[in-house]
Amino acid sequence: GYKYVAETFIEHKEPGKTPVGLGAEASGGLSIAGHIPEKDGIVADLLMADLVSQTQTPISQLIKQIRDSLPQV
Repeated sequence: GYKYVAETFIEHKEPGKTPVGLGAEASGGLSIAGHIPEKDGIVADLLMADLVSQTQTPISQLIKQIRDSLPQV
């Protein structure tokens, strides 16, 4: 669960040393490196709104682009 994501952020607090920039889990918990090591839905929503605004791309297309860029398991 999310406790493992939070542990990774806590262990690697030093800026630029975190092995991941974003952590999420199946129930929708999400946090970003440099922010509090806790689920934060408001920040996640604001980041997605900013991404849609900056790219002028529908969220469905952004999600597809992200999925297509990841290794297939």
